[in-house]
Amino acid sequence: VTTVDKYQGQQNDYILLSLVRTKAVGHLRDVRRLVVAMSRARLGLYVFARVSLFKNCFELTPAFSQLMARPLKLYTCPQESYPTQRLKDSPPAGKPQIVDDMAQMAAFVYDFYIQKVHAMKSAFYSTQKVWQKPGSHKGVEPQRFVSHHPGADADTDSEEEQDRVKDEVEGDNPLDENLVPAHS
Repeated sequence: VTTVDKYQGQQNDYILLSLVRTKAVGHLRDVRRLVVAMSRARLGLYVFARVSLFKNCFELTPAFSQLMARPLKLYTCPQESYPTQRLKDSPPAGKPQIVDDMAQMAAFVYDFYIQKVHAMKSAFYSTQKVWQKPGSHKGVEPQRFVSHHPGADADTDSEEEQDRVKDEVEGDNPLDENLVPAHS
């Protein structure tokens, strides 16, 4: 959270511009401040303001006429999370929730938070193991597939493979009969 003057030269994906805590246009009458605030958002700009106060300001008319060409209410899709899985031009699934005023926005944020906390708690408790008092668990001896002696294991289970290796070692290699002597 910072002021427009301190934000000079910086950018952000989303900018939330709050102009609600004022009764007069004041220092924002300098259009350069509004241009800085509006031009620093890469993906989205949300302006929270009293439209009746700022739309009549002569210096801000070009900027506010652009803003007033867009919807003046906030449309939310609480069932959708970021990043969305839908295509850019396709409409969101479900009906959007329209926020009319600050009280409704505060209620929405609170209810949404409570729903997410309950969902996270139920997911946590459903995957949690049941606690047992130390020493009360009756374990089962694990099955071991490791031989007692490292050399006792065979590389293969095939008896034919073992017989072939034994024949090669003893010199009865049936492959030797098929070899043709090389002519020099």
